[in-house]
Formats: sequence, C-alpha cells, structure tokens
Amino acid sequence: MMVGLDRQPVCNATGPRSAVAQLQHRWQFLTRRLQTLQRDGHDEPTLAQAKWHLYCASYHSGALPSAEPPVDSAAFHAGAQKSSDGASAWNDEMSADVQQSIRRNLIEADNLLDEFSGRAAETVDALLYDFDGDGEAEVRLANSQLMAWLAPAAGGQLFGLDARSVGQNVLASGLPSFLEYFWYPQIQSGEVQDFLNRADHSFANRSYHGKLRQGQGRMQILLQQQATVHDLPLRVSKALTMLDCSDELEITYLIEGLPEGVLLNFGSLWHWAGIGSDVTNRFVHDLAGHRLGSCQRPLYLPQSSGVGLCDVWSGIDLQLKTPSVCRLVVSPTPQSRTSAPGSTTTSSPSTKSSPTPTTPTTPSSTAPYLAVMPHWIISGDAQGRWSTKFSLRVDPTPTDIRKSRT
Repeated sequence: MMVGLDRQPVCNATGPRSAVAQLQHRWQFLTRRLQTLQRDGHDEPTLAQAKWHLYCASYHSGALPSAEPPVDSAAFHAGAQKSSDGASAWNDEMSADVQQSIRRNLIEADNLLDEFSGRAAETVDALLYDFDGDGEAEVRLANSQLMAWLAPAAGGQLFGLDARSVGQNVLASGLPSFLEYFWYPQIQSGEVQDFLNRADHSFANRSYHGKLRQGQGRMQILLQQQATVHDLPLRVSKALTMLDCSDELEITYLIEGLPEGVLLNFGSLWHWAGIGSDVTNRFVHDLAGHRLGSCQRPLYLPQSSGVGLCDVWSGIDLQLKTPSVCRLVVSPTPQSRTSAPGSTTTSSPSTKSSPTPTTPTTPSSTAPYLAVMPHWIISGDAQGRWSTKFSLRVDPTPTDIRKSRT
C-alpha cells in the first residue's frame, strides 16, 4: 500500500512550532480522541486513566486551577475546550522539567488510548494529522515500542521519538533531527556547528514530498526533494522504516545527480537529549560498550560504525549504527530553556494523588543537548547515485545494566 502525503508545497524553514506549542496541540488532539472513544458519557477504566493523565498534563501546564479533575466526562471536555480556546493557556517559558512531566503524561495517555482502540497491538501504523497546529500534516509512525513524529513540510525532519515504555522523548525537544547538509570535503574536523556554518542548507530548508509505504510487518515513509547544491542539481530520497514490535528505526538515503569525479561531504544531523557533567551514569559509548566520556566537549570519530548515549537512570540506551564506516561528530548544544527549582513531576493515576508541584527527583536538566552527525565523503556511481543506510535503536536495557548481568 502506498499513500501520498503531498499537499501544496510550502517552504517551512522555521520547522514545527516550539516544543511547548507541540505539547499543547498534542494534548488537544488526544483530548478530542478521548472524547470520540467514550461511550454514553461513561468512562471505561482504561479511558478513565487516559483522562487522568491528560488532566495532569493540563494541570502542570498551568492551564487548570484545580488539582482534581471533574468526574463527569462532559465537565472534563468542557474544561478542556475552554483550555484549548485560551491562546495564552500554555506558558512558552515553562521549564524543561515541567515539559518532560507533561510529555510523560501525554505519552501514557497515548498508550492507553491506543490500547483501548486496538492500535497498541503487535503491528505498526501511521497517522496523518496537523499535530503542531502549523497548517501542515505531520506523520505519527508508531508500534508497541516507539512513536516517531515527522514533518515532511519542514525539511522532512523528525521532531520527536518517544520511547513508550519509559514515557520519554529521546530526541532534543524543540530541535530538529533527520536533516541533510552538504559541504566540500576539505572540512574534516570540528564541532557540528563548524560544519553547519560552511554547509549548504538547501535541503534542510525545503518541503519534502512524502509517501507512506506499507509492507508485511513494516511501515515506511519515503521523502523526496530536489535542490541545487554548489551549482549541482541533486535529488535526495530519504526513508524512515519502522517494523512491528521493534525498538529500532531504519534510515536510508539515496542521492542522485552526482557528476562523475566530484566529491562532496554529506551529513545527516540529529539532536539527542542531553547528558550532565555531574551525572556518572549517563555517558557516550562506542558500540562495543566502551565509554567515550560525558561529551561535555566535542567528540570527533574519523572512522566509526556508530555511537550510543547510555542513560542508566531513565533506562535508555540510544544507539546509532552504520553498516559501513563513517565519520562521526558529537557536540554539546545548549538548551533554549533551563530547569527552574521546584519543578513538577508526574502523578500516578493508580493512586489518584493530586498533581502538585514537588522537588524534582530527576538529574539536572541544565545539561546540553547532543548534536550528532554521521557524515561521508560521497561520489556518484556510473548512474550518478550514492546511497547509505543506518539505524537508530532505543534499547530499554542500558549498556551498564547488560554488563552487570554477565
């Protein structure tokens, strides 16, 4: 099955809206979805839990004054509609910890609604919707392990990757991933920003044409666009594939139009959630599990088959793997928001405790994000084409824990 995603092509160089706006629009979408699943104004236990998580998310945003949600579903949705209509209901200056607390509640609500509607089964599915309110359709690609959020109209970027079991976005909120850059191969080392300052941004700033392709046990979004890079008319095709029950994404690239004898450097930019210099159980490692440091300074690997970011505290090991050797640079990137004291944490619907502000129990959120960019010196074959593939795995059992069991 193949489904086209194309709308009127729009160049959206600024990308999806801010992280807070994305959270608010996702909350609105889930609230409407909850309303359609409810029967005769009564809540099934699963839907009641989903409603509780949505209420916690709205409470942490500052949009609701009460710490207890209304029992009646009609009253809840009336309050939700009032919150949705309020243009300034969600504060764009909220701390990173508050955003993470909201996100955990939204992911849990998403999980429960999928469970109730049968979407949380063993298969992967795709959902097209304007999730961030920018007027363009985004894509939610989801299976039982992951939810990937893509914006074809904004450089074909991936603006979220949720690990469903731990309720966490493993990518940097508010920063794009899965963007393409070209530069001449004389630039060999430095921070990610050094490469980007000299790179051609033609593809990163364009709207991609997208198609959904479904096969046995897999779903793929194929994105394609053409642009001129250093006076060379090139065509980039990139695909993100998700398999049933898999904790791994497959990424493939095909570049066409490369003249014979011309060398270019090509890089794929990703932003990962950050790590703190004062936290010893979060670190960067190679694929053999050897620590490469906390990455408070740029890390350049001239010959690499991949890199991982292990976070024992949250129970995640994020790994980028390439079947062929690439050059890889990892650089810390400051957050646009820092955590404030007295941030909030999520409340459990099983205990029905009030979602009141508490002292944060998470590690410091003032850590930088990590800009991760595998790159290659490329040249075309006889048909002027070059291709590569790599994978991004969200391992729920971090490297240190695996080693401790052996």
